Amino acid sequence: MITLAFDTSLDKCSVAVGDDDKLLASSEVNVSRGHAELLMPMIQKTMAEANVAMNEIDRSAVVVGPGTFAGVRVSVAAANSLALALGCSVIGISTLEALVAKAIQDRVVENPGKKFTVFLSVGRANIFCQSFQTGTSELAKPLDSARRIERSELSALLDPPDLLSVLWSGLETSDLITGHMRSFFVEYNAETLLFWSKNLKMAKAQCRIEPVYLRPPDAKIGKRSFSPANLA
Repeated sequence: MITLAFDTSLDKCSVAVGDDDKLLASSEVNVSRGHAELLMPMIQKTMAEANVAMNEIDRSAVVVGPGTFAGVRVSVAAANSLALALGCSVIGISTLEALVAKAIQDRVVENPGKKFTVFLSVGRANIFCQSFQTGTSELAKPLDSARRIERSELSALLDPPDLLSVLWSGLETSDLITGHMRSFFVEYNAETLLFWSKNLKMAKAQCRIEPVYLRPPDAKIGKRSFSPANLA
């Protein structure tokens, strides 16, 4: 099964193409903006390096958020467009699940039955977190829903004695996290999504996915209403 994975949700643009267990090609660029202009040329280039035609794609795997508003929209829109144009399915994974998949892939967390918490910092003091528990399978199960927290809540979340480890990512992360004795920095890319989509047995391919936002948009809609008469 040919899987095209790509991600633009954070500060990079990455693409990977795989055939079941085999990685065929991948590319990655660190970038804070301009994902929309980069993504499709990178997909075409990576597909060419993998020697795979676009109509051979069976499914795509993308991160649906949380992340930057523009970055998340780029990946989700591209995945839905490909699904519509090519008739392929699409699988969505949250940013926090992607970090978990990378930690398991790199064997940062291995102990079955242990709990760990993932923290993601995405600019403007936005911190998202979610707790997981390792299982007997290769991937972990979520213990709660992803949520946005305040920095004042960090201490309590880092205290539980049964907490195996803390995974974190992002440029603006509190010293409480980075100084935690069981803290591990994790950074995923499109290759991680190939690993996740291959191992997550409960993954359900869809024909369309939706973005995940855990905070309201910064933009405000004006109160003034417009009509054709206003534009004349």
